[in-house]
Amino acid sequence: VSMMIAAVSGAAAPLLSKRCGFDPSAMSGPMETAFQDVVGSLFLLAMSSVLLGALGDGVSSCLGGSPQGCIDACALGPGNATAALYGPACLEQCLADIASGLC
Repeated sequence: VSMMIAAVSGAAAPLLSKRCGFDPSAMSGPMETAFQDVVGSLFLLAMSSVLLGALGDGVSSCLGGSPQGCIDACALGPGNATAALYGPACLEQCLADIASGLC
């Protein structure tokens, strides 16, 4: 993949620099090097992300970081003096996370 991109960008860099009015021999080298560095780094990070996603332990985190934080994150509004408004689906997820030991 990297070699194909290098071939295309190596051929396009002098043409692009000439079209922009720059000296192709002076601009092609630095532009090609910078482009290949960016592409190579992005490819490496993308492959790392795929491998970690496939081989990682897949542990998800608790919504609020703690049981009380999870419940507080489910609050929809301040409520009144006796009751607060909570999202039922969010509370169910928090209770499931607490029961499974995730929180």
